Amino acid sequence: QLANSFVDNFPNDKMVLAFAGAEGNAAAELRSISARNPSKIRVLGRVMNSQLQRLIVEAEMLVAPSLYEGFGLPVLDAMAYGVPVVVSNRQPFMDLAGNAAWVFGPANSAGMSGAMMSVRKSCTLREKKINTGLELAAEFSWEQTAKKTMAAYDYALR
Repeated sequence: QLANSFVDNFPNDKMVLAFAGAEGNAAAELRSISARNPSKIRVLGRVMNSQLQRLIVEAEMLVAPSLYEGFGLPVLDAMAYGVPVVVSNRQPFMDLAGNAAWVFGPANSAGMSGAMMSVRKSCTLREKKINTGLELAAEFSWEQTAKKTMAAYDYALR
C-alpha cells in the first residue's frame, strides 16, 4: 500500500522509497511494484545494523506503516538522529513517538501520503517534531535500560 501510494503521489519527485527488513507476506507484490518503478522503489531486504543506521541518517523521513510492531527501534533511532518519523497509529508507535510523529491509519494510504507531504511542506512543524523526537529519544539509552533492569531485579529480590 505504501509503495503504490508513494508512486501515485510522488511521481516526479526525486525521493526514493527504500524498504529494509525481513520480507513479509507482501514481498512478491512489493518486488513487482519495484520492478515497474526501479527509480522510485528499492527493496533491500535484511540489512546490517551499520547499513540500517546509514539509511536512517540519510533519510528525509522514516515511514513505519506497520500493523504489528515489537518495539519500534528504527523509529527511536530516526528520532535520535533528528530524522522525522511518520508512523501508523498502532502500538508501540503511539507511546514511543507521541507528538514527535506524523500519524496515520495503516489502512489509509491517502493519510499516509498526506503525512509524508506534510513532513516536506511544513518547516515549522517539522522542526518542532524533530526537536520533540530528539528529546524523547534521549530518554532511551542503554544506560537507562541497565539502571531500570537493575532496579527491577533489586525490587524482585526484596
